[in-house]
Amino acid sequence: MIPAGSQTIDAPPQIRAARVEDAPAITELLVRALSTDPFVTWLVRPGKHRDAAMHAYVDLLLTELTLPHGHVYVTEPVDGAVLWVPPGRWDLGLFDRLRLLPTFLRIVGWGRAAAIDDALTRVDQSRPKVPHYLLALIGTEPARRGHGIGTALLRPVLDRCEREGTPAVLETYSKENVEWYRRRGFRFVREIELPNAPSCWSMRHG
Repeated sequence: MIPAGSQTIDAPPQIRAARVEDAPAITELLVRALSTDPFVTWLVRPGKHRDAAMHAYVDLLLTELTLPHGHVYVTEPVDGAVLWVPPGRWDLGLFDRLRLLPTFLRIVGWGRAAAIDDALTRVDQSRPKVPHYLLALIGTEPARRGHGIGTALLRPVLDRCEREGTPAVLETYSKENVEWYRRRGFRFVREIELPNAPSCWSMRHG
């Protein structure tokens, strides 16, 4: 996950809930925003299929795991987006796991699938057992970073969490992002050690 900017604000970004018709623009935006993200760089298969794998990864999170649940927010125009998973919606049943298995294999490649599935399972198991909102992805057009977009995108769900008394949870794979999230109300929980994967820092809000 890539923080979408610094504290510099030119004008308050206009934030709205994403619509189904926004999906293509959101996917293209996040593919650009995540092109150097340590986690995504590790996750998606290398080589000539990398671009297709990047698109498949973002599309999977967007269309299958977040947008149907109503907690995806974008700027107007769409130059920033955040994808949240509400409580109880991240863990998929057996049918959905099997249905999405071909997509997962297209993203990571056959030879890496078992190792990556093991690493992702370790991350899943580290999360709180209480209901929580999970920050799946956040990103901004590279040219628009540093204009307060990331901070504004986080606010709708963080405000909801504060009203409900429900925590928000994220993992970041870039140590410099830890301070960015800390300044926005998250606290460091633990570093998760993953074999043959980037370092992972777990954080929590509330």
